[in-house]
Amino acid sequence: MQLVADLTSIYERCRSAALITPYQQIQVKGPDLLLSVLQRDYPFIEGLVGHYESIGWVKESIRNWIAYLDKRYVEQAPLIGRGVATLEDNDARRLSEEASKWVSSIISPYSDPGTVLIKEESLDVILPDGLLSRIDQSAREDVRDALSYILHLLPTPAAMISLRVAEYLLRQYYSKVTGKSATGRNWSSVLSELEQGRLLKKSLIGYLGYLRDKRNEADHPEKRFDQEESERIFLQVKALIEEMN
Repeated sequence: MQLVADLTSIYERCRSAALITPYQQIQVKGPDLLLSVLQRDYPFIEGLVGHYESIGWVKESIRNWIAYLDKRYVEQAPLIGRGVATLEDNDARRLSEEASKWVSSIISPYSDPGTVLIKEESLDVILPDGLLSRIDQSAREDVRDALSYILHLLPTPAAMISLRVAEYLLRQYYSKVTGKSATGRNWSSVLSELEQGRLLKKSLIGYLGYLRDKRNEADHPEKRFDQEESERIFLQVKALIEEMN
């Protein structure tokens, strides 16, 4: 999970800076540096809080650190006058302690090994070379976006985007085998025609039936997908890409 990797890196760097002599300097502002990493990850933290109220304090703590670092430090220390560009020893110690707690709080809901199916170390297996070349650019971007949300533990937007890819695949397949456009037709009518015309393999009927049901659930405005459900939807869509192309 990229979010945990980022926060762990902050913890380790700040801890080293606070413990090692001579003092190890950490630049605060600049592309991909301490402050920008926290700013980049903050929206994902906000999204997580919507699913896991127990980490609400993490959002508040990171927001406070962003405000403090932005006010306290400059991007480059001036040759003359005041301005601090590298993290001070006391701030390194405090940030190290808090970052450690952030990581522990974020990963605690996932201590059950059955909760998360997709892990970053398995991405080469999940999306092998050449798989995404079978679909168009817009669908490829959707697949990558859905996977990014999964890795950041934001299951509902991940599921919604995955289902959008599934609908694209169904319409693409319909046009391919019938020579007709699926524009203006809903998922059920397209799938029904394909089934009645015996234009689908049995394996595809199973995948599409499952995804159609999830798509119907997603139409309810209060529907929220959990992490495991979202990952299963993504893996079904990945199987569709393999079967339909």
